[in-house]
Amino acid sequence: YMYHADRIWQNYIHPDDLDNYRKAVEDAICGKGLLNLVYYRARLANGTYVTLTTRTFILTDKDGVPEYFGGIILHK
Repeated sequence: YMYHADRIWQNYIHPDDLDNYRKAVEDAICGKGLLNLVYYRARLANGTYVTLTTRTFILTDKDGVPEYFGGIILHK
C-alpha cells in the first residue's frame, strides 16, 4: 500500500506516455475508468524502458465516494 502511488510512479513513465497515464488515472478516480486498461513505457533501474499494461479500479464507500485506488501492472 502506497500513499500517492500515482504521483510516485509517474516519475518512471516515459515522457511521451505521461499525459496518457495521467488522464487514465484521472478518469479512474472520477469514475470514468473502472477496470481501465492503460499501456505505457516505464523506466527500469538500468535506464531502459519496458512496455507495461496496468488495469486499475476504484473502491468506493456506500455513498459512491472513492476510498481506494488499486491496480495491477503487467509486463507486456
